[in-house]
Amino acid sequence: MDDLTILEHFMPGSRFTITVLENRLNKQKQFLPRSYVVNTWDLKTDALKSSQTFHQKWTRVGEYDLPSSVLVVTATSDG
Repeated sequence: MDDLTILEHFMPGSRFTITVLENRLNKQKQFLPRSYVVNTWDLKTDALKSSQTFHQKWTRVGEYDLPSSVLVVTATSDG
């Protein structure tokens, strides 16, 4: 998955997109998401219900990459 990839999914009553803004490659050439946005819409009204932005940092532990911090900013239609 390259940077700025958009994936669309459907759930009962809503749909959501995941927009990947930034990835990093690890030693095994696997993508680690660094920054992405999840937007959720109501299927009946097509109104935006929420938007969440994720910023992740990764730490290498042995052969594994683990998230060392995650910042989530959430905005909803409720304010």
